[in-house]
Amino acid sequence: MSKFLVSLSYKDCCILKHALRDMCELKDSLIIEMKSEGCSEEEVEKEKQELQEEKRTLERFTEEIETIKENHHMKVR
Repeated sequence: MSKFLVSLSYKDCCILKHALRDMCELKDSLIIEMKSEGCSEEEVEKEKQELQEEKRTLERFTEEIETIKENHHMKVR
């Protein structure tokens, strides 16, 4: 998988992180609603897989922010 080197402010990173977190929470609710409305198992499973991928991305992004934040504080001292 290709990787991008992006320069973002801490504030921008936090905005993106919170937006992704909120999207994951909405998708959780959507999946519950899809099940109650009788959507096909294939559709529900597809949404679940996408949600798991998005949650893994959120976890990696959060870890990256924390690592950079720690390294930045070490350099400032």
